[in-house]
Amino acid sequence: MAYKNAIQAGVAGSVGKPVFEAIRDAGIPITALVRAGSLSATPTGAPIKTVDYTDYPALVNALRGHDVLILTLGTGTPRHF
Repeated sequence: MAYKNAIQAGVAGSVGKPVFEAIRDAGIPITALVRAGSLSATPTGAPIKTVDYTDYPALVNALRGHDVLILTLGTGTPRHF
């Protein structure tokens, strides 16, 4: 199956950043899903959606229109996950 529109959570880490860049550079439309309040640097050259991961309706809304969710969240994520 060819995905038409991806979204990725965890785009700033040592795994997430190169994964995001490889997908973006391959020409696959990808959006960065960024946790509200994050101070991490986000990649450039693609849309960014900022959301509170604990706000279910906001998270669902942010994911709308995407075919695949790529999770590259690190082990240092906040406790409320």
